[in-house]
Amino acid sequence: MYRVFGFYNFNGNWQNVAVANGSFMIRPVMGDSALFTATPEVVSDKIEIFPIPAGNTINIRYATSEQVERMFVFSADGRKLEDAPFAESLQTDSYSPGLYFLNLKLRNGRTAMQRFVVQH
Repeated sequence: MYRVFGFYNFNGNWQNVAVANGSFMIRPVMGDSALFTATPEVVSDKIEIFPIPAGNTINIRYATSEQVERMFVFSADGRKLEDAPFAESLQTDSYSPGLYFLNLKLRNGRTAMQRFVVQH
């Protein structure tokens, strides 16, 4: 039987603690921990995507497109397919039929997101 000893940092003080028999899991946090404490505001009602379902191209309209810095497209399984400056159209002919997510990064730090479907 293994006796697990661990350290944890609480308020800047490292504490040594003996934990019960067995093992424990560690969840590392890299970088600024403040990144994990809040969810950025997501605005989706200002994005228009057409046609739906998409064929080879989608057209994108945002209420004030001059506020959009970049656009990202993610597949349903979370893979990033596009990372590009904002454009009012996007070629989708290389995408497999399915569900995708368009994320727009705005200059004020907010994010706008809308789903779309590709069907050839």
